[in-house]
Amino acid sequence: MSSNADIVLGSRLHEGSEMPRIRKFGNILFATLSNFLTGESLKDCASRMRIVKKSCLSEIYPLPDGLHFTPVMSAITLFNKHLIIKEIPMPYAEREGESKLHVFKDGVRFLKVILEGAIQYNPRKLFNILGIIFLIIAIAFGIRPNIEILTSELINMKKFVYRIIGINSLVIVGIYLIRIGFCITEFY
Repeated sequence: MSSNADIVLGSRLHEGSEMPRIRKFGNILFATLSNFLTGESLKDCASRMRIVKKSCLSEIYPLPDGLHFTPVMSAITLFNKHLIIKEIPMPYAEREGESKLHVFKDGVRFLKVILEGAIQYNPRKLFNILGIIFLIIAIAFGIRPNIEILTSELINMKKFVYRIIGINSLVIVGIYLIRIGFCITEFY
């Protein structure tokens, strides 16, 4: 094993990789999301080429059946600060024959796994991010009415009624998501 790693995985995302673009995009997207939520840096969280120390199996079990067991293992390891995961580059040639991976269906499963891990291990960060996204959207929707209010002598509020209701709703949801993150964190 590489140094003191509990799990070593073979990374397929490197210069010589022949991974199809759609899969490369998905792997980069999920790795980026996982890294952002955990503060770690992993390039290929869905690689099935792994070496796992027997002593850490009790911390990563149970694992699901199917193709998404690898992102589950990566997510558990990344969110669990007691486990160490390392990557080493491995050669990867484009697959011959038909793949069992369904890009959309398995992509949704991978996303679900990452979000479940974030809720279990770091809910404050996830809910804060979601809350901030809602607040940013509210601000974006509020720019046009505010510009018109500041630049016009006569304001036609009928034109903006639904937008203002939407903005208020987005702000309320954003604030509640941030509060949920703080509340959940207090229970752990």
